[in-house]
Amino acid sequence: KKFPAVETLGSSTVICSDKTGTLTQNKMTVQKIFWNNKLVDMKDIKEHDEVLDKLVLANMLCNDTKISDTNELTGDPTETALIDMAKNMDYVSLANNAGVSSNGNYDPRDEYQRVAEIPFDSDRKLMTTVNKYAEDKYIVYTKGGVDELLKCCKAYRLHDEIKNDLAEYIPTIQECNAHLAEDALRVLAVGYKVLDHVPTGEEVKNLESDLIFVGMVAMIDPPRVEVKAAVEKCISAGIKTVMITGDHKITATAIAKSLGILQEGDRAITGADLEAMSDEELIKDLVNNGKATFYIGFDPTADSLHVGHFMALCLMKRLQMAGNKPIALIGGGTAMIGDPSGRTDMRSMMTVETIQHNCDCFKKQMERFIDFSDGKALMV
Repeated sequence: KKFPAVETLGSSTVICSDKTGTLTQNKMTVQKIFWNNKLVDMKDIKEHDEVLDKLVLANMLCNDTKISDTNELTGDPTETALIDMAKNMDYVSLANNAGVSSNGNYDPRDEYQRVAEIPFDSDRKLMTTVNKYAEDKYIVYTKGGVDELLKCCKAYRLHDEIKNDLAEYIPTIQECNAHLAEDALRVLAVGYKVLDHVPTGEEVKNLESDLIFVGMVAMIDPPRVEVKAAVEKCISAGIKTVMITGDHKITATAIAKSLGILQEGDRAITGADLEAMSDEELIKDLVNNGKATFYIGFDPTADSLHVGHFMALCLMKRLQMAGNKPIALIGGGTAMIGDPSGRTDMRSMMTVETIQHNCDCFKKQMERFIDFSDGKALMV
């Protein structure tokens, strides 16, 4: 919309892109479930048992998705995927197993009232709710990152037993988690504990402790089919591509490889790694080594549609100041260009276009302004 911004975009040497909804479809679907020491594909689950029922119900109760009268789901894609999982597993039968009458549009949150909660935040990477099950019986459900949840657990559920040798079982859980991440699946773990009263305000602060591990669910957000070709064109034109995501490092690596962003000799750099790097190390690693390195860990919510968070902006500014290069940032509904002057105020970021979520985000945004013919990036 502003010619100077378009001109700057035409000379960009680095593109930083949000992953969710820009490089991927933002359509989460649960693929596999781990419980009772077994990993099963969703399509192969034929029967429910008590532990699986608890895992599914936990993911419905510890969930803020809104379900309309027509069964339409509104909410975070990760959480709506968990509700879809329950629907696909016939959660009406779960209601019947729990002794609850159902009219075919069952939402357990109506039956098991939420009396307390700790919302998700980027430091904990966990969400916790407390639901009333019966008089003097309240169940705490926590879901979140596998590593983060395991730190809150003291035992695990195996069939009809609560086992206390969690330290010996953790390697099995971690091995399964790594296997799922290598398949580009995002993994959430679930734990619970039982209370005999509504927790006080002070007690709520300590709810995420002494939990019982139940299981894990693994979901995928498929890459957009047009992105790989766009990445190839950027690389051939000498433009470095950087993927920004809050996914687990192994998951992010698998996705980046499938899109052609991560190539032989490249490495993934976490937010913690980036903070420890000097400007000189950053510019050498990204701009001068001829590699399309990508960075992960900026957005711990993993599925936020907004890439313009503080860490992403800091990355852009550090690249500008260290290498005096124009940097393009796309995702979250906007595309931004960093002024190569390296100014540190926010005015050095110029909005050049609003990206419609239903368009061919990455490819169309780049080809709208850049001619990749003859292996050169030229402003149209």
